[in-house]
Amino acid sequence: EALARWHHPEQGLLQPSAFPLAFDDPELSILLGEQMLREVAIDIRRWIDTGVECGRIAVNLSTSQFSWIGIAKRFLETLESAGVPPRYLDVEITETVFLGRASTHVMTALQKFHENGVRIALDDFGTGYASLIHLKQFPVDDIKIDQSFIRDVDRDGESAAIVVAVIELGKNLRMS
Repeated sequence: EALARWHHPEQGLLQPSAFPLAFDDPELSILLGEQMLREVAIDIRRWIDTGVECGRIAVNLSTSQFSWIGIAKRFLETLESAGVPPRYLDVEITETVFLGRASTHVMTALQKFHENGVRIALDDFGTGYASLIHLKQFPVDDIKIDQSFIRDVDRDGESAAIVVAVIELGKNLRMS
């Protein structure tokens, strides 16, 4: 998973947790997302060229980024210009992308990603506001169960039950 980090001249290395407000701003999130994708594509291309099998790299997309109608097209063009096949990219979204103004663009973008071989993961599953109908309506390939359910799964029967149920749900819907 590719996560934003910044070597700040005064504060040192800033971790991904320092950036949530930046990704809430529609314009800034698009710019940051494009820069992240360019860096990921450059890295993948370099790894491919040196014979390193890097697998799939996941890029998180914020709800704000879906306000940009051409997000999938632009991301695919960025991969193409770097010579990176889309099968090397995963897109991670949270349940909040299904809500609000941008929800009308979500289906189109996710369908375009899916049709081009980009896997779609629903991140932090179980903590948001999505209904189960979203798993049926949207082309989701992977469900990432939120860590709050996983953390104490060996000591908490209720968490264990939820994890087992989500795993079975994913299997039955042919998701990982």
